[in-house]
Amino acid sequence: MQQLQLLLLVALAVGMEAKPLNTDSAAAAHPRPPSPTSPVPVSAEQDAEPALLSAPRSPTNDSVLSVAGVTGLKSLHKRYVNDYDAPIDFSCPAHQSIYIIHSIHNNDAEDRIWDFRCKETFDLSRPVSSFATSYVNTFDEKLDFTCPFNSIVSGIGSYHNNDAEDRRWKFTCTMQANVCLGACQWTDYLNDFDSPIFWVAPDSRYLVGAHSYHSNDAEDRRWKFQFCTKAAC
Repeated sequence: MQQLQLLLLVALAVGMEAKPLNTDSAAAAHPRPPSPTSPVPVSAEQDAEPALLSAPRSPTNDSVLSVAGVTGLKSLHKRYVNDYDAPIDFSCPAHQSIYIIHSIHNNDAEDRIWDFRCKETFDLSRPVSSFATSYVNTFDEKLDFTCPFNSIVSGIGSYHNNDAEDRRWKFTCTMQANVCLGACQWTDYLNDFDSPIFWVAPDSRYLVGAHSYHSNDAEDRRWKFQFCTKAAC
């Protein structure tokens, strides 16, 4: 009897060795780690650079600015010509004038950061003449300015006062002999208090003036701009 049981156990062991292994079930039960040289599949989102996934959007209104805070945003605003509470000293290259104005307001700083862009304006083969104004407004008061003598705005300067929570402004105007301006008109007010400003001069039009007034409640200004055509004269 013991010999028979032993023979049965040997036969069973031999049969198990001969049975083919189900590789699929074995792999599922005991997955092999990827080899160091094998590429590990990733999703499209994982494959993207972290900087692109987490890059902050450019703030477009004051609510974004208030959440992030003034200090943390300074590094995000490299395209702007100033920081909050800091001076502005911007000039276009020779023979160019300002044609894009963009600004956003921050309630913590009670100030704006500004961006200006320039375009070709005057004949490059002929000289131009430029002059800078003195400051054209006082704190909390109306600003009303137009470049004289058929000249066009090519630079802007400003400084901020924390007591008044306002800025004083000055302008650089550029002219060229035998160039005259015409068909001048003003925009409507381009912003409400605390809201963004974005203005682009229409085709064949040039910035010549600015108007704004200040609110002590909002500690901000509303702005509109004057633009003209130009022609030989």
